[in-house]
Amino acid sequence: SFLVLCYLDLPAPVKRCFAYLSLFPKSYHFRQEELICQWMAHGFLKYNESGRSMEDVGDEYFGYLIKRSFLQPAFGYHDTFMMHDHVHYLAIYVSEESYKHHLCYDGRIKDFALESILKHGRSLRTIMPVHLGFERERSEFDPDLWERVITKLSKHVFQALSLSHYKITSLPASIGGLTHLCYLNVSCTDLKEIPDSICDLINLQTLLLIGCRSLTSLPDRLCNLVKLCRLDF
Repeated sequence: SFLVLCYLDLPAPVKRCFAYLSLFPKSYHFRQEELICQWMAHGFLKYNESGRSMEDVGDEYFGYLIKRSFLQPAFGYHDTFMMHDHVHYLAIYVSEESYKHHLCYDGRIKDFALESILKHGRSLRTIMPVHLGFERERSEFDPDLWERVITKLSKHVFQALSLSHYKITSLPASIGGLTHLCYLNVSCTDLKEIPDSICDLINLQTLLLIGCRSLTSLPDRLCNLVKLCRLDF
C-alpha cells in the first residue's frame, strides 16, 4: 500500500522512532517535545558529525513523520498531533515485538499493570500511563505499590518513567536507585518537594515538572545531573 511505501522510504533511524509510536493507543495526542525526549531516552537520537544536538535531530525525525502524513495536527487542539487509525495499525505491524519491554496503559485504570510487573517480574524499559483527549483525569497513586515497583525496576535497565497526572505529593526516596533512568515526567501533580536522591540519577536527560504548582524548591545537588538537558516547569 501507499503507507507501506512511505514507511520503506524513511531513513532507518526514523523507522525506529515511528515504530515506537505503536506503544500508544489510537486517538492519543502526541506532543512533539515530550516524544522527542522519549526517543532520546531510548537512544534513538544520536549526536552527529555536524555537531547538532539530539533535540535538533529529533525535530528533523518528527518532521519526516509529518511530511509523510504519519502524524497530523489534532483537530481542535493546540500543538498536538495524532495518527490515523491505518497509520496506527502500520506502526503496530512494523514494531513486531520490538517494544515488549515497554508498558503503556490507560492511567485512569486501577494499577493492575503495575501489579502484573510485581507478579511476573518483567524487565521493563518504560512505564508510560497515558490519558486520552485534552481533559486528563487525575489518577490515584498507591505509594506502597510504587515503592515495590521502583525497587524491582532498580535491578534492570529502566529508562523512562511518567507519573504525569497522578495524585502524588512526594516521590519515594528509592527513585534514586533507578540509575539508568533518562526520562522522568511528573508534570501536573501535587508534588511539594523532590527527594534529594533524584540527584543520584546520573543518566537523567529530561525532567518535566510542568504544572507542579505546589513545588517550591529543587534539590541543591541538582547541578550534579551533568546529562540533564531539559528541565521544564
